[in-house]
Amino acid sequence: MFVLIPGSHACMVLLSFYLLRLNIKIKFALVYVAFWYFLICCWFILTGWQYKNCE
Repeated sequence: MFVLIPGSHACMVLLSFYLLRLNIKIKFALVYVAFWYFLICCWFILTGWQYKNCE
């Protein structure tokens, strides 16, 4: 998991260069991140929906 700290532009640049060197894995990384964001969003939606029903 990547921890992004506000103002860490140097780390972002280094990370982007690192990803550019791994052209083959860029799509995999994007899919991986999107997948985790999707799971987290679904978890929040489901838990919020359950809390509303419990009320």
